[in-house]
Amino acid sequence: AVINTQLIPDVIHHLQHSDIQIQKEAAWCISNLTMSGSVEQIQYVVDQHVIPPLCNLLQQNDAQLLQVCLDALHNILKQISEENLEHVTKRKHIIMWNLTH
Repeated sequence: AVINTQLIPDVIHHLQHSDIQIQKEAAWCISNLTMSGSVEQIQYVVDQHVIPPLCNLLQQNDAQLLQVCLDALHNILKQISEENLEHVTKRKHIIMWNLTH
């Protein structure tokens, strides 16, 4: 539903807003989505180029904003790592099966 509403590009745009409070709210949205979103939703956020603005916010002097951005990045990396691990494991099993048959 979140993807279908096309809100994510707007939220990502708000990560780059000049008002730090707006940046925080946008970062909270992304962090919440990456914490509880599906693989497809998280991949969609990554495809919308969320990582550069999140990384740019790591230069701010606001501890809460930094934590939220780090949480979002951690969630993204964790999900991507788990997805890649699953893919590699499946591929490894296919290769092993092909070698034995």
